[in-house]
Amino acid sequence: MAGGKMAWLRKKMMRTGGKEERQGSANYRKFAAFSSALRRWRKYRRSLSWDPFLLRALFDRFIFSLMYAAEGVVLVACLCFFYLRFGFRL
Repeated sequence: MAGGKMAWLRKKMMRTGGKEERQGSANYRKFAAFSSALRRWRKYRRSLSWDPFLLRALFDRFIFSLMYAAEGVVLVACLCFFYLRFGFRL
Protein backbone atom coordinates (compact mmCIF):
# COMPACT_ATOMS: atom_id res chain seq x y z
CA MET A 1 0.00 0.00 0.00
CA ALA A 2 2.73 2.47 0.93
CA GLY A 3 4.72 1.62 -2.22
CA GLY A 4 1.72 2.53 -4.37
CA LYS A 5 1.39 5.92 -2.68
CA MET A 6 5.07 6.65 -3.16
CA ALA A 7 4.90 5.71 -6.84
CA TRP A 8 1.85 7.93 -7.33
CA LEU A 9 3.57 10.83 -5.61
CA ARG A 10 6.73 10.35 -7.67
CA LYS A 11 4.72 10.33 -10.91
CA LYS A 12 2.81 13.44 -9.87
CA MET A 13 6.01 15.32 -9.06
CA MET A 14 7.53 14.28 -12.40
CA ARG A 15 4.46 15.64 -14.23
CA THR A 16 4.42 18.97 -12.44
CA GLY A 17 8.17 19.44 -12.64
CA GLY A 18 8.84 19.46 -8.92
CA LYS A 19 8.31 22.62 -6.90
CA GLU A 20 8.04 25.22 -9.68
CA GLU A 21 4.30 25.66 -9.49
CA ARG A 22 4.23 26.00 -5.70
CA GLN A 23 7.42 27.95 -5.17
CA GLY A 24 6.03 31.32 -6.16
CA SER A 25 3.37 31.54 -3.46
CA ALA A 26 4.15 33.43 -0.26
CA ASN A 27 2.46 30.78 1.87
CA TYR A 28 4.78 28.10 0.53
CA ARG A 29 7.85 30.20 1.31
CA LYS A 30 6.61 30.84 4.85
CA PHE A 31 5.89 27.16 5.34
CA ALA A 32 9.30 26.17 3.97
CA ALA A 33 11.06 28.61 6.29
CA PHE A 34 9.04 27.43 9.29
CA SER A 35 9.61 23.74 8.57
CA SER A 36 13.36 24.19 8.08
CA ALA A 37 13.57 26.16 11.32
CA LEU A 38 11.61 23.43 13.07
CA ARG A 39 13.97 20.76 11.71
CA ARG A 40 17.00 22.74 12.87
CA TRP A 41 15.46 23.23 16.34
CA ARG A 42 14.66 19.51 16.67
CA LYS A 43 18.18 18.59 15.60
CA TYR A 44 19.65 21.03 18.13
CA ARG A 45 17.35 19.79 20.89
CA ARG A 46 18.12 16.16 20.08
CA SER A 47 21.86 16.82 20.10
CA LEU A 48 21.59 18.46 23.52
CA SER A 49 19.49 15.70 25.02
CA TRP A 50 21.86 12.95 23.88
CA ASP A 51 25.08 14.76 24.73
CA PRO A 52 27.03 12.35 26.98
CA PHE A 53 28.60 15.15 29.02
CA LEU A 54 25.20 16.74 29.68
CA LEU A 55 23.69 13.41 30.69
CA ARG A 56 26.64 12.72 32.97
CA ALA A 57 26.32 16.16 34.58
CA LEU A 58 22.58 15.73 35.13
CA PHE A 59 23.09 12.25 36.60
CA ASP A 60 25.87 13.55 38.86
CA ARG A 61 23.65 16.41 40.09
CA PHE A 62 20.77 14.02 40.75
CA ILE A 63 22.98 11.60 42.72
CA PHE A 64 24.47 14.50 44.72
CA SER A 65 21.00 15.75 45.69
CA LEU A 66 19.86 12.24 46.59
CA MET A 67 22.92 11.61 48.77
CA TYR A 68 22.56 15.06 50.38
CA ALA A 69 19.00 14.22 51.43
CA ALA A 70 19.98 10.73 52.64
CA GLU A 71 22.84 12.16 54.71
CA GLY A 72 20.49 14.67 56.30
CA VAL A 73 18.04 11.92 57.24
CA VAL A 74 20.84 9.81 58.77
CA LEU A 75 22.20 12.75 60.79
CA VAL A 76 18.78 13.68 62.16
CA ALA A 77 18.08 10.02 62.98
CA CYS A 78 21.40 9.75 64.88
CA LEU A 79 20.70 12.93 66.84
CA CYS A 80 17.22 11.74 67.72
CA PHE A 81 18.53 8.33 68.79
CA PHE A 82 21.19 9.77 71.10
CA TYR A 83 18.78 12.35 72.51
CA LEU A 84 16.15 9.69 73.24
CA ARG A 85 18.69 7.16 74.58
CA PHE A 86 20.85 9.43 76.74
CA GLY A 87 18.85 12.63 77.10
CA PHE A 88 20.89 15.70 78.09
CA ARG A 89 23.36 13.67 80.22
CA LEU A 90 26.17 13.86 77.66
